[in-house]
Amino acid sequence: MMALFSSVSLGWHNLNFPDFSIEEGEFAFILGPSGCGKTTLLKLLNGVLSAERGELLCKSIPVQQWDPLELRRQVLLAGQQVYLEPGTIADNFASFYAYRGLPGPSDTEMRMYLDICCASFALDTTVCEQLSGGERQRIFLAVTLSFASPVIMLDEPTSALDRAVGERLLRQLREHCRERGRTALIVSHDLYLAEMFADKTIALG
Repeated sequence: MMALFSSVSLGWHNLNFPDFSIEEGEFAFILGPSGCGKTTLLKLLNGVLSAERGELLCKSIPVQQWDPLELRRQVLLAGQQVYLEPGTIADNFASFYAYRGLPGPSDTEMRMYLDICCASFALDTTVCEQLSGGERQRIFLAVTLSFASPVIMLDEPTSALDRAVGERLLRQLREHCRERGRTALIVSHDLYLAEMFADKTIALG
């Protein structure tokens, strides 16, 4: 397999990261305690932040040489902050696609991604009035996943879920990524979930 990402002596501010390599198609976990740089590493990988030390490559090309917009289309980050608008679930899918100048997904496609993310609500459900914070997080994840980027990075996607739902979400997400040849990077503090699902772990802190 081709190395999708690789790093040597990578650092940003007071954070130093272990050398690592992530292969295409892997379902990888980034683990560590709060404040160790897990979210920062995701932002370095898709070019939101620029490394101050060391080398970070994407497909053997230094990340800083990539066109920033193209890199973020290829390496899509779903952070912990949920960005949804008032309106229905279908409205939110349509809005995100309109921002990119793309036709919206079909009802069948929307339901498929909602099912993967354990968010099997009716498409006319209003996101602000009818859903909890954890449910909105899963809707946002489903929208992000639907763009079918080669790499998807998820920051604590199970933090608001109970253990059973978290396991089901990660199992379904891993199956989807393997079927589609997508690479996933999951930030988590849950060693149990990493041991259950990770092809590779990157331990920080």
